[in-house]
Amino acid sequence: MNSKEDNIQKILKNIPQQRTLREGDIVIGEVVQTTDKIAIVNINNKSEHVLSPSATGILFINNASEDYVEKMGDVVRIGDIVKAKITEQDKFGFKIKISEPDLGVIKSYCKNCKAELNLTDASIKCLNCKTINTKKIGKM
Repeated sequence: MNSKEDNIQKILKNIPQQRTLREGDIVIGEVVQTTDKIAIVNINNKSEHVLSPSATGILFINNASEDYVEKMGDVVRIGDIVKAKITEQDKFGFKIKISEPDLGVIKSYCKNCKAELNLTDASIKCLNCKTINTKKIGKM
């Protein structure tokens, strides 16, 4: 190989390859849409690797918590960053869950004033406006 081909090979070697998602993978994503029973999550990361393009995760309410949840807004809201586990793949995207103890919301904002919340407990009082926010908290 000549030096030009060597340089091309070095560059190609350093470009991250697209990561495929599999059942059991831990992923990070942003909640982009919610209904009473479903949340849609834009999956951006798998472990330390950025996914490009991102993938769609579907979180059903029965996979949001080990406890009874009346509506999805009680555990996640649009804009929340969640740590989730892939449970399966279908034609619509990846089914995910956050019901395990280490999974759930890892970054969030107050539903009232939009200040960033300090996530330490399932019921979080906003330090800015004193609104009570409920979340299914995960560990970073």
